[in-house]
Amino acid sequence: MVEKTVPGCNHAVEVACFQSVTTAGYSCPVPCTAPLPCGHICPGTCGGCREQSSDAAAKSSHQSCRKICMRPFGTCNHHCCRPCHDGTDCGLCVEQCEVRCPHSECAAVCSEGCVPCVETCEWACEHQGACAMPCAAPCSRLPCDERCAKLLPCGHRCPSLCGEACPVGLCKDCGMAPDARVDLLEMKTYAEIDVDLTPIVVLACGHFFTAETLDGLVGMNAAYVTDREGHFTALADVSGAFARMPQCPDCKRPVRQYATRRYNRIINRAVADESARRFLVTGQSELMALDGELDKLEEELAASHADILQSIKHIPEGRPGRLGPQFKNRYDSGQELRSKMSSFCKRSSDRYQPSHKLYEATVHALRRRASDDLCDGLAGLTLDSSPHLVERDRRVAVAGEMALLKLEFLTLEDMLGLMRAIRQVTLVQPPKWPGGSPLLRVKPFLESCASFISSCRAEALPKIAVEATLYHARMACMYQSCSSLDDADKAKAIGFVEDAKNNLEKASLLCEQPFQHAEKLKEAVEDTIRLLQREWYETVSAEEIAAIKEAMVTGRSGLATHSGHWYNCVNGHPFAIGECGMPMEQARCPECGAAIGGLNHQSVAGVTRAENMEN
Repeated sequence: MVEKTVPGCNHAVEVACFQSVTTAGYSCPVPCTAPLPCGHICPGTCGGCREQSSDAAAKSSHQSCRKICMRPFGTCNHHCCRPCHDGTDCGLCVEQCEVRCPHSECAAVCSEGCVPCVETCEWACEHQGACAMPCAAPCSRLPCDERCAKLLPCGHRCPSLCGEACPVGLCKDCGMAPDARVDLLEMKTYAEIDVDLTPIVVLACGHFFTAETLDGLVGMNAAYVTDREGHFTALADVSGAFARMPQCPDCKRPVRQYATRRYNRIINRAVADESARRFLVTGQSELMALDGELDKLEEELAASHADILQSIKHIPEGRPGRLGPQFKNRYDSGQELRSKMSSFCKRSSDRYQPSHKLYEATVHALRRRASDDLCDGLAGLTLDSSPHLVERDRRVAVAGEMALLKLEFLTLEDMLGLMRAIRQVTLVQPPKWPGGSPLLRVKPFLESCASFISSCRAEALPKIAVEATLYHARMACMYQSCSSLDDADKAKAIGFVEDAKNNLEKASLLCEQPFQHAEKLKEAVEDTIRLLQREWYETVSAEEIAAIKEAMVTGRSGLATHSGHWYNCVNGHPFAIGECGMPMEQARCPECGAAIGGLNHQSVAGVTRAENMEN
């Protein structure tokens, strides 16, 4: 055997002396060391992954990863056990939830939010008293540093702390587990420590350490106030950002409250935050799928709008019955999506209720012990922490409600556009609309929208409040433009528009806050305010139409054309095309934003000649 260098990769390989490593058929057997998108190393060989092209340049074609993913999930302590999936998202954890307490065990899968236990906490001792909080809430009592006075079955004194479960099988006097490393500060074993000075704390995983060691690792200084000697004197505020679950320093498994009560103020806060994270991740994942369906529906309605307009134009006179089935087919997918969104909102609300139940149980516990000075001081801390959790959970339900409003807006916008076209044909009776007349559905939509906007403002959700305000204002404009309104409805329409103007002014102020896309939304708000300051085409007289025409032709911002032709956009708003009067470019209607113009003398779908503007 001799050592030869493979050309191209320059790897040194041992081969028989007569074997050539320069021929095209030779493949370098050295393992490939290239990292794959998933982060693992390619399982192939150098020669198998390198391909020689015609110009002698080497190209890499790596093999698929055959390992288990094992990436940690962001909302629990489990790892992805799927075969490696090339760096794509791992999805949601489907393992059994690990959260439990002395009263119950969570039966949900890990990616779902846990139902918090509201039974009374069992942490109590003769020195510090009993915790007054519900089991799943951050504890309201101070930790006890005294050694437990109870006796183990062997007859020796318990080596743990007062208030903790006595660890059977870890008697120091009996010489059990003497070599276990329990003091990570001085690196002492169990046999070397004095449990009278430093009692031990046993974790659910079976590892145990001195209380002094675990107190520092868990971060007790973030949950309690201590004096110069290190004694706990008061409760600290734990209502800050998301907390991380404390872990065993040896096996990295989570510290659970059912086995170790001393750290329940930290653990319960972490469990609540972990549940909130799971809720957000799961809810956002479902919302993304629903938003995708909503975008698809919007595209389908826009793409088929021209065809349905043609059907309306060519319907036999006085026979509206043919429109009913077409309308039903047109809005069936929207109805199915509405059912999905309603179900999501209901489930989001149901998931939110357990957190609210814990909040109410916490309030009740504080009121019950209002005479206790310690609880009086706690009231300003724990009550502040619960609303933070409720607000995070509430955002998911609010986003679902926002998606429902957008769906209803898209449906009504499309229906009102078709109503304008129907008024141009002669029908004995109006067609049947799925879900009832669009005009009758506008008022409930506007009222629901206004209520939703107020709720979003109250819950400090400015982005969603601004988006809902824009939908509210646009619908108010469309409703006011309907020529079939009677005097009472016209008065209501004016009121809706005035409400929309007031909401837009408030939305403009909200856009000063630094939320995502605030600048773009502010521009949209300003554009909508300008839109509301104009009169819609269907509400102006013939004289006013003539004045509008004159202003558009000769005014400062007019189209500067005395020739050409006038057209209406799909929503009935007039615009002019100069020169030959035939469309050669596309634009947007300045009133409603609908597509206008066209290409190569062909108008975009929905555009019609405005002959009354040329008379």
